[in-house]
Amino acid sequence: MTQDQGQPPEFSRLVRLEEIGRADMNIALTASAPEREALSRRFDLTEIPALEAKVTLRRLSPGVFSATGWLEADVVFVGEHAEDASDFSVNEVIEEVFATEAGWQGLSESSLDGEVDAELLTADHIDIGEVVAQNLSLALEPALLESGTLDDGAVTWSSGAEESDSASDHPFAALARLREGGNTGGDTSAN
Repeated sequence: MTQDQGQPPEFSRLVRLEEIGRADMNIALTASAPEREALSRRFDLTEIPALEAKVTLRRLSPGVFSATGWLEADVVFVGEHAEDASDFSVNEVIEEVFATEAGWQGLSESSLDGEVDAELLTADHIDIGEVVAQNLSLALEPALLESGTLDDGAVTWSSGAEESDSASDHPFAALARLREGGNTGGDTSAN
């Protein structure tokens, strides 16, 4: 996953393909304040107070890799009018497949219809930070489109409905629920 060569990615975490072996590679990412500020400008947001992700990289076959996990972000968006302000949390599942040219060819040959559902890698690395940033962008798109088109009462997302649908599927859902409930390691039977 690469971005325009003229400008470095705002949130870059490169992982060389040769580092991804037979065992899963688990990566925790937390965006720094300058990275969140740059991503806010890129996505035309007011602020991203928090952005973190957990991603597992796996070699599926020679030249084919998967990135799975989740991202969580807090987002602030103020439209043209102060009353159009929205702040919401994004909880998004990440599921991506990447292939080198050789891996792409192998996927194409093994596919019944010749279709390949993977992103072609043109470098010897995967930029996991950019994968997270692009997944965040895709998750934001519906909210920002809707809030930008409403004059009064812009959309405010609550993470409650989204969590029950998608976030509970990721492997760290229980941890996220504990964190949201303010649990710091005590008895969870009351939650």
